[in-house]
Amino acid sequence: MSSGLQTRRIKYFLKLQYPVQVLADSNGYYGCVPDLPTCELYDRDLTAIYLTLERMRREWIIAQVLSGQEVPLPNSSQISLGVL
Repeated sequence: MSSGLQTRRIKYFLKLQYPVQVLADSNGYYGCVPDLPTCELYDRDLTAIYLTLERMRREWIIAQVLSGQEVPLPNSSQISLGVL
């Protein structure tokens, strides 16, 4: 795939809004982007959850495109407490 096509694909997927799930427990928060495997974390700080998930989402999409792998479209049927 040409670098120009890769750049366009990266820009396209980065503009999409992927649902985010955040669950709280007595020790902190679990957050994930259900449509993107491995984009999940646990933290005591809710703000850190959203900031880190955004960074993880961007890095995951870029890595997938650069390695020629598929990037799933957002699944709007997911229950979400926020959107990245």
